[in-house]
Amino acid sequence: MNKQLFVSLSVSVLLLFSCSGEKKEDAVVQSDNERQIVAGKIPGAEGKTIKLMAFDGQRWNPLSAYEIDREGTFHLTAPKELLYCQLVVDNTNGTPVPLGGNDSVYIETGYPNMSTNYSVSNIPYASVMNEYMELLSTFLKEQEPLIQKIQQQDPSDTSSINGLMRQLMKEKRSLEIFAIEYIDENPASPLNQVLTAQLFPNNGFQFWEKSNMEVLKKVHSSYKKEYPDASFTTSLQQQITSWEGSLVQYEKYQERLAFYGDLNKPVEIGDTAPDILLDTPNGEELRLSSLRGNYVLIDFWASWCGPCRRENPNVVRLYHQYKDKGFTVYSVSLDDNASNWKEAIQKDGLVWPNHVSDLMRWNSLVVQLYKFNGIPHTVLLDKNGVILAKNLRGAELEQKLIELLGK
Repeated sequence: MNKQLFVSLSVSVLLLFSCSGEKKEDAVVQSDNERQIVAGKIPGAEGKTIKLMAFDGQRWNPLSAYEIDREGTFHLTAPKELLYCQLVVDNTNGTPVPLGGNDSVYIETGYPNMSTNYSVSNIPYASVMNEYMELLSTFLKEQEPLIQKIQQQDPSDTSSINGLMRQLMKEKRSLEIFAIEYIDENPASPLNQVLTAQLFPNNGFQFWEKSNMEVLKKVHSSYKKEYPDASFTTSLQQQITSWEGSLVQYEKYQERLAFYGDLNKPVEIGDTAPDILLDTPNGEELRLSSLRGNYVLIDFWASWCGPCRRENPNVVRLYHQYKDKGFTVYSVSLDDNASNWKEAIQKDGLVWPNHVSDLMRWNSLVVQLYKFNGIPHTVLLDKNGVILAKNLRGAELEQKLIELLGK
């Protein structure tokens, strides 16, 4: 778990969304035929410029600006479409403004800390938004000591960090439930542009509730019907697709971690080689142990590794020479691009069927399991999976095969 990522995210959320929950009387604000209106009052910001910024899924873009008058009031406009916006005065952090396409929103907040005395009104979901903001502000205030404690931990003390993170995420679940309950009844509400942030796996999947994914899909399905052209609809779909792929990889990583067990166990000549479980180019799992009964050369390589590619012709020649005498190759790629990996296999004529990778480059668990820091790296096994030699290449590899299998 990346504690710095979590803490920075928590601070950002605090600055962006926290509020006092105080509610003001609705102001008389009306939209016209072409625009949505965002008006309000910010005591202490008289004469300063306020901007309405919209998030397009990647960045915040300015929509309109206004010089706050002597009474602290302002009046801004936005196109008539679903928008996730924020108000920004000078270089202060923004306050959230979810717009539904035909809204006239009134907001009051403080300055220079725009997370204080925040209230929104004049929209159907104003009371829910104010309640949510108050809950979020209370949560972040109460959990600040725990966040600081996480921040102070030694990064290598993963056990302590994970324990604290587990505690923090357990407390956060109340916010998630608040969001889920509202979304369940109002999946197409513009407010969900704010609430869904509580359900994102921003801190990875270790402590994330997988059921959140179905809630996010429900929002996207409703938005696709109600707001098919909105940038939030598009970006949410992209995020869901990305998270689904990442979740598959995370779960597979956890399964492999359990399969390998102790990554610090010795890998020396005379030891039984640790088993390897990785995916073939076709996505099927292939275990190293499935090749027992053959002399096996474990060849750690990658398409981007020049020395590996230069050694490949020698490995191909020896494979053809000894494949009928009980010799085969188990190629473990440290690639991170599937297309490059597959292309290199074809181009270099690596005709044996035993090609595997997790496409994690140097983050692959097999690097730690087999304890090497450079490629090409080879490990030669006997028919029982016992390590006979390591780092044999070229003439040395050929001589060893001659000793074992003859010319």
